[in-house]
Amino acid sequence: MNDAKQILETAINSFSIDTFNRFFREKSRQFVAREENYFRYNDDDFKDGLKLGEINFSDGDRLIICVFEVKKDLSERAGKKAQYEKAKNILKSNENQGFSAGIFIFYDANGNFRFSLVYPESIGTHRQWNNFRRFTYFVNKEFTNKTFLKQIGEKDFLKLDDVKNAFS
Repeated sequence: MNDAKQILETAINSFSIDTFNRFFREKSRQFVAREENYFRYNDDDFKDGLKLGEINFSDGDRLIICVFEVKKDLSERAGKKAQYEKAKNILKSNENQGFSAGIFIFYDANGNFRFSLVYPESIGTHRQWNNFRRFTYFVNKEFTNKTFLKQIGEKDFLKLDDVKNAFS
């Protein structure tokens, strides 16, 4: 088993932001930890916002990684749309418009988390955002999480298309 997959298994069994920092360092040599509090994005549903870091791919694409605690328990369906909207608003903000996409990790007090990829595609003169129902994994230590471990743990993160492929 590769190191990235083992780190993900650790994150599933005992959620920790530091574990995800290790995961992204293992996953991509272009990952740069740039921890910055994103408390300005906290609201009635989300708290303890944190920009974990970014990956600047060699082709010019940039990926931001953010982590938020949700104030309610996560389930497979609960809050998915609100989390997607939060992620989209962060990517649309002036400070983050240089990013091509974002991985957003939303977690609850029980250690369940949603690992989502959000990105726009340029269609003519406007941006079309990916569907919130796709490109997301709900992870719960009570589940086997096989697809998540295989796709995210084993696929390369050498370019943004690789990341998209891991979520598809």
